[in-house]
Amino acid sequence: MTSKHMGSFTEFEDYEDVLEYMSHINVPMLMIYGTEDPGYKDWAEQIFKLAAVVPDMKLVTFQGERHLFEIDVPDKIANEVIFYLRSLKSEIDP
Repeated sequence: MTSKHMGSFTEFEDYEDVLEYMSHINVPMLMIYGTEDPGYKDWAEQIFKLAAVVPDMKLVTFQGERHLFEIDVPDKIANEVIFYLRSLKSEIDP
């Protein structure tokens, strides 16, 4: 894997390098995206591959939402984040 800095995926040779790098993340991760995001159709396969390799990643799909869904449906995203954080707390302190 070659990368000038780890803050940008554009520096990786290919997406397999990104997946290899991301598979070493050892903290919980929540990824939320909307199915009507203009990039969704181009990136859907990569999103699912990423979810498969990151050990503690939860993937949430908002059907019909676009890129800035946090503006359009802030309560919906807040509820997902709260639910996710509570699930982490229950794993730590059952």
